[in-house]
Amino acid sequence: MSGRKTRVAVICHHELIRIGAQAVFEADYDLEVFNDSTAIVATLKTYKPDVILLCNVDNARTTIVSDLTAISGAARGIPLVLLSFYGFSRVSEFIEAGAVGYASTKHCTLAELLDIITRAMDGEIAIDGRTASSMFVSKKTPQVTLTDRETEVVAHVAKGLNNNQIAEAMFISSSTVASHLHSACMKLDVSNGSRSHVAAVAVRVGLI
Repeated sequence: MSGRKTRVAVICHHELIRIGAQAVFEADYDLEVFNDSTAIVATLKTYKPDVILLCNVDNARTTIVSDLTAISGAARGIPLVLLSFYGFSRVSEFIEAGAVGYASTKHCTLAELLDIITRAMDGEIAIDGRTASSMFVSKKTPQVTLTDRETEVVAHVAKGLNNNQIAEAMFISSSTVASHLHSACMKLDVSNGSRSHVAAVAVRVGLI
């Protein structure tokens, strides 16, 4: 073990929230704070944090989606967690735009936020408990039905596993995994190349 602190990049234009982030993260994390998405996008050419936390508490949904798209494009695989006030109905849109974690400012605790960050770094799509529960409670009966195997494959995709890792977990071949994933993508009307998109759509329609 190197003992290196986890590098956390926090993006927020609110001074009070930036001060709060410093109080929470500075002791145990290697922290960098940015005022806006433009600043970090330029910096990501040389700066490589372990995780990015975008705190967006008052901007319009379209602005958040634009920021997520720009940051995730520059981040090249660095997990991106969003802290915002929007309800469950927008979460899948934010995931499709590049977030792999979501925490609601309305009810997410500090402990839960730190857990979401950890899970996002481990390759999962992580959503705070109350928001996730609301998403499932609000679901209508899905218009598509995946087989048990397809559902299991998509659930593994949502955790960040690649086809070989899924094959090992399910005791099947990687080609069978690819076949199940392709079938799920066809049923969900999702491009077969977008793994995060198929996971987000499956969450949105209540399949996983």
